[in-house]
Amino acid sequence: QVLQGACFDVSGSKGPGIVATDGRHLLSAKSMRFPRLKESIILPAHKVYHSHLLGQAVSWQLRVSTGKAGQHVYRIDGPSWSLSGRLIEGSFPNYRQVVPADSKFKTRATLPAAALEPLVKAIGRMPGGKTQNRPVGLRIDSDSIGILAREEEAMSYEEVRVPLTGMKGRETTVFLNRDYLVKALRFGMNRIEIIDEVSPVRCVGANEFMIVMPIRHSGEV
Repeated sequence: QVLQGACFDVSGSKGPGIVATDGRHLLSAKSMRFPRLKESIILPAHKVYHSHLLGQAVSWQLRVSTGKAGQHVYRIDGPSWSLSGRLIEGSFPNYRQVVPADSKFKTRATLPAAALEPLVKAIGRMPGGKTQNRPVGLRIDSDSIGILAREEEAMSYEEVRVPLTGMKGRETTVFLNRDYLVKALRFGMNRIEIIDEVSPVRCVGANEFMIVMPIRHSGEV
């Protein structure tokens, strides 16, 4: 239950941030501020978070209090709706220990912001969408990044190439679950940072980052 929830973490030096993970990828966002939140809390997963109402809301408020039974409760208010419930009791895992230090990343590739949405659409049309873990490869060269995908292991890869606005480090290739990559691109994360082919990959945006575990692209997945 804790892993399925979202942690509003106040322990960081830059103030409260939102952290969520499913054990395969992890998102840390500092784009929303809650200056009056004094203790970290964990909100439970809820289907209503996917509602268009939250996306359309100009502003909303989060309230936290202790209920009559001593349980910690929350309430989120929007312009025309509200959601309330119990907070998850317990401690969120120490997610910082799975976030590699900056010095470990050997390759950093930056995509132009204008290319993110077309790239999301291109990935959606690439083969291999029904295979296990839905893999795509990231082949980073000195001036461009190639997205690799194939329908079956015996087939050759199809590749979509996108020019980079910046690249530092060595040329490399790593494979990820395409759903996690697409999620990062839709959040506006246009910098891909890689250690090696088997270590966590970091996707970085203006106020957030996502850590994604790589997958094997041949043999047993």
